[in-house]
Amino acid sequence: MGMSFFTRTLILKWQNMFNLLFAHNFGRQLARFGGLFRKTRELLERQVELRRMARGKSN
Repeated sequence: MGMSFFTRTLILKWQNMFNLLFAHNFGRQLARFGGLFRKTRELLERQVELRRMARGKSN
């Protein structure tokens, strides 16, 4: 915890600046990635469901 108050304040200010500069663009990228992730997850869940149904029929 050897961080001085000044350093901590400086880091917080830098983080705020970074957030302001990059939040918009990053948010857009994140939304796009989130959409991809959601689609992938839905596909995986559907595959699992199909497998489960197939297993149920075979037994």
